[in-house]
Amino acid sequence: MKDMNRRWSTPFEVLGTSLKIAKRFLSLTYVRLTLLFSSLFLVGAVAFFGISLFSLYNSLQQDDIRELQSRLLQYWARYQAGGIDALRNEIDARNILIGERPFFVRIASATNETQFFSVPALWQQGFPLHILEDGDISDWDGVKVLSSDLLPYRLELAGIRLSNRYFLQVGLSTEGRDQLLDLFRRNFMIISSAVVLMSLALGLLLAYRVLRPVRDLSATVHNILETGRFDARIPHDDGPLSSQGDLRELIVYFNEMLTRIERLIGGMHDALDAVAHDLRTPLTRLRGSAELALKSEANEDAYREALSDTIEEADTMMRLLNTLMDISEAQSGALSLRMERVDATEVLRDSAEVYEYVADAKGVTIEVGEYHGISLYADPVRLRQVLANLLDNAVKYSRPGGRVVVSCLSVANGVMFRIRDDGPGISAEDMPRIWNRLYRGAESRNKPGLGLGLSLVKAIVEAHRGYVELHSDPDTGTEVRIILPAVPPSDP
Repeated sequence: MKDMNRRWSTPFEVLGTSLKIAKRFLSLTYVRLTLLFSSLFLVGAVAFFGISLFSLYNSLQQDDIRELQSRLLQYWARYQAGGIDALRNEIDARNILIGERPFFVRIASATNETQFFSVPALWQQGFPLHILEDGDISDWDGVKVLSSDLLPYRLELAGIRLSNRYFLQVGLSTEGRDQLLDLFRRNFMIISSAVVLMSLALGLLLAYRVLRPVRDLSATVHNILETGRFDARIPHDDGPLSSQGDLRELIVYFNEMLTRIERLIGGMHDALDAVAHDLRTPLTRLRGSAELALKSEANEDAYREALSDTIEEADTMMRLLNTLMDISEAQSGALSLRMERVDATEVLRDSAEVYEYVADAKGVTIEVGEYHGISLYADPVRLRQVLANLLDNAVKYSRPGGRVVVSCLSVANGVMFRIRDDGPGISAEDMPRIWNRLYRGAESRNKPGLGLGLSLVKAIVEAHRGYVELHSDPDTGTEVRIILPAVPPSDP
């Protein structure tokens, strides 16, 4: 019953479906490119064939005409040497030679009456030779052609006057020439058809492989639009893109763009999460101060204290927001850097001088190594910001009476800044998370700060194409090393 109820497609529906499939196939870029180049190749091949055929035809025709003229001159010379009988004997002798190419020979009188006639039997039946006796033979000039309704070739005739009494006509068929041209045409069609089919197959294969990156690019963009995720990448280390080329550059740049977009969006998400988390505390304090002021009796001092607390918490929130934005911009590659040549020792000394007062208040000594002639390309404002954060941490966590040693030196791959303190160090469990935003270890939770200093340092240094190393020991303190390139960093 199921088979009886099945609806079979009509021929028109099958044709419509086939046309849709064919249209879809022909709309593919690699198919259209292959058809375009194959068409150009075919046009070029046809043009080459036409020129070759024309040249071959002219060459063979000239050879036949030269052979006709040569035979005419031979017979004329024979007639001049021995008369009409000697000429007839020469013609008869040539007719019985094995392998001799057949010729038509006719000797006519001055009134165009046939005196001697030598022609292959097939030509005599196939060509209208009687028309040669029509008209005035004295008007003969050049090469004339006789066509046949029975034979697939023609007869070309040339003539020469032997004397006042006789006129000689010699003819040669185009059979050999036509056969050679037919063979040339047939072989060309076979070879060109095979080459076109092979070029189509190879063209489709090569175009499909070469344009694979474009299809991968389209699929990746479609996947991003569908999922909203930017973690997809287009492979470019194998296949037709293993060598340098425009498509490889396109894919590399596209992947780099996706990386930057993903980093930017990830930074925005992290920043929003951090802001939502860390604004809660200052906002709670701000609200608490305002509520206490409202609940207390009218007292100017209480109001002033509440406003002062509000301003302090607002400043804390502003610092938090600005620092988070700097970190996000640096990590996403959107941080604007004003690169210039900077004297490393001068920047280090200036930063240390800013924290001398804070260090003196705590009884900590800051020692600056004396190095000269060390320079690098960096943003001086951001570099001072990095050194200030590290010096602030070093002074903050140093023991009373301790010391902080700062120095810079040239290394193989750039310039290294070293900031070392003799504080309690960083525990092993805190080391993997020390660069995270808003993370504060056990030793730092009772110290003032936002927990963003090291995150900002790492982000700015990496924006300079540098890197940070941290070495810490609970007994000897902590040392932070910053390595920055001495030459302007190039874009990736």
